[in-house]
Amino acid sequence: MNPTLLSRFKPDARFVFRPEIDRYAILFDPETGRTQVLNPSAAAVFVRFDGQKSLAEIFANLRAEFEDIPSEAEEQILALATELLRAGVIRESEV
Repeated sequence: MNPTLLSRFKPDARFVFRPEIDRYAILFDPETGRTQVLNPSAAAVFVRFDGQKSLAEIFANLRAEFEDIPSEAEEQILALATELLRAGVIRESEV
């Protein structure tokens, strides 16, 4: 599945999200020991994956909250969602 701006995602329940210093975050799978580090931008997107908001809504929320969001951030959000979906960290939500 390739995410679109209308896609909605929620984290897979097995992953633990832990915020770190300087707005970085770690995703940890206790079953496998696998970790993934999220940079501050990716962490800001990840915490908004609630299964309710679409990627377009997440992008709009980020633009309202932060002043200097570049237009290419929309494509970066799609790329992040694709990467996390393929890694099994998030899953599509049916609303």
